[in-house]
Amino acid sequence: MRIETKAVLALFAVTFFWGMTFPLIRASAGDISPGLFVAIRLGLSALLFIPLVIGKKYEHKKLILKIGFIFGMLEGASYLFQTIGLVTISSSESAFITAFSVVLIPFLSPLFGLDRLRINGVIASALCLLGIFILSGAKFTHLAPGYFWTFGCATAYALSVVYLSYETRKMEKNGLNMKNTRFLVLLQIAFGVPIPLTASYFETTFITLSPIVIIALVFCAASTIFCYVMQTNYQKKINMNKVAVIYAFEPIFATIFGRLINAEPIYLHTVIGGAFVIASFLIVELF
Repeated sequence: MRIETKAVLALFAVTFFWGMTFPLIRASAGDISPGLFVAIRLGLSALLFIPLVIGKKYEHKKLILKIGFIFGMLEGASYLFQTIGLVTISSSESAFITAFSVVLIPFLSPLFGLDRLRINGVIASALCLLGIFILSGAKFTHLAPGYFWTFGCATAYALSVVYLSYETRKMEKNGLNMKNTRFLVLLQIAFGVPIPLTASYFETTFITLSPIVIIALVFCAASTIFCYVMQTNYQKKINMNKVAVIYAFEPIFATIFGRLINAEPIYLHTVIGGAFVIASFLIVELF
């Protein structure tokens, strides 16, 4: 199997698991405060991953520490903003606003010296965003604080995606040992904890260990490990325009699992919007 094909499949797996977290977070929002949820989620991820790292020898520790710190802080902020947003807006609205990262990533990439902005990438991003808007059925009938928090999530997420590709491509180009991946993933997770943990101190912190909270925390923690490993190993292998569109499939999976987990309805516009997202992927794949 070609490495690019393998990378595409790996990133689709990432969007599959990210999509499943949307309805789980939404379902548990009434039983746990946002900052505490994210802090426990990432803290549990780190604890689960530590046994895979202990006893290993790693090179370039200072560089890995820097990458892990910056990426982890961006991802921690992204998770926190998204979780806070889901308190006051629907999962469909959250999915659409988060999808603005699809537009931001191709424009941020040239600023980091990555892939140049291409017309097919711009068209695909615009078509994809339109598709997600149709798919989500977001109404935006009132101005909720969650809209601003979720746009902050999209911005932080786009920056983290571009930054990770920038650093891992540079490491590979300079011949640095990529066996450091496990150590890097652990740092990415661990440095994501401080922002939501600090935020939980200033919010009305609460937790009820209901079955849905336990399921959401455990699943989100495990999926974080899997997704970070896949992103770190494979994201650098693909053009950033394609990366952005692949990650935009997250709302499609979120809609499917929203139906299965929270009994959220699927309408005709959901199918039409999904078709637009798929078409956007075909544009960057074939042209």
